[in-house]
Amino acid sequence: MYRAFGQVVPVGKRILELNPSHPLVTGLREAHKERVDDPSVAENDELLYGTALLAEGGALEDPARFAELVADPPARTVWAGIAESVTSSFSPAELMSVRFEFPS
Repeated sequence: MYRAFGQVVPVGKRILELNPSHPLVTGLREAHKERVDDPSVAENDELLYGTALLAEGGALEDPARFAELVADPPARTVWAGIAESVTSSFSPAELMSVRFEFPS
C-alpha cells in the first residue's frame, strides 16, 4: 500500500524469539558466563542470528562475515592436521567464492 501511494515502506524492527529452555540457548547462556572473553561465543550468537534471519527470508547485513562464520568450523577441522605455517596463510573466507560470468 505504501508503494502504491509512492511512500517509503517502513522497516520493521526484527525480534529474535528464542526458547529459553532449549539446550542450545541454555548452552550459549552458560558459555557467556564461563568464557566472557572468548570471541567464539559471540561468533556463535552471530551465526545463530544469521541463520534465523535467512530462515525467515531476511537479508544478511554482512554476507561475507556470515560465510566466514559458517566456513570457519569445517575449515578448522580439515586443516587441524596441517602445519600452522600453512594454515595461517589462508582465511576461511578464501575457501569459498562466487564468480559471475556474463556473455560478451
